[in-house]
Amino acid sequence: MGGRPGDQAPLRGGGVEVELLCLANSQKLGGRCLAGLRTDGQGWIRPVTNTPSGTLSIRQASIAGAEIALLDVVRADLASARPEPHQPENHILASTPLIFVENLAPTEALPLLSAAIERGPDLLRGATDRIARQSFDARPTQHSLSLIEPAILRWVVTTSLRGNPQVRGVFSLSGTTYDLVVTDLVWKARFGGRDVGTYPPDATGTNRSNRVLLVISLSEPLNGMCYKLIAGVIVI
Repeated sequence: MGGRPGDQAPLRGGGVEVELLCLANSQKLGGRCLAGLRTDGQGWIRPVTNTPSGTLSIRQASIAGAEIALLDVVRADLASARPEPHQPENHILASTPLIFVENLAPTEALPLLSAAIERGPDLLRGATDRIARQSFDARPTQHSLSLIEPAILRWVVTTSLRGNPQVRGVFSLSGTTYDLVVTDLVWKARFGGRDVGTYPPDATGTNRSNRVLLVISLSEPLNGMCYKLIAGVIVI
């Protein structure tokens, strides 16, 4: 799978080199939010920049001019950890470009994915679609990224409060219903030009027998709230 258990190389300045299975390369403030699971089984990493929002540029989330795809394994030089109360997985990406290792078929990635699936019903500290940023000051979250296998999934094409097209995922997790915005760029593009309405899980050509996994991420604060977003959609 590209990575080997315990395979990590120290870098100058206290950094580390890791192999990462990309599970999200989504839209964020005009740039990208990249996140994934370490292939050595040591959990989630969200590479960020040393800026207030941590947003990666499109170039930083690309290799040889192509944006990193879900289930790509990449090698990343991480300069240092930069945990935030609402995003403890953040690590500052060093200036060294990301290196492509391989792309895994969904069935090849399944062992690593299966070990990370969370069952709910609570999702990233509660059953709401947003959490007040200030609540994390007193009690920082233990994780801001989650992999789930939802039930009763459907897609909704609607418009945002600003009147822009928006794709949302509505699903059940252990009996609790969630309605979250989709920021996965590839998945959003699949609904481009479609009429406002509700669509079944196989509306984009996937088979009803396929398993669909969702990567849920807590956003940067917006008007004092951190929103839960569908940052990655993985079809197996």
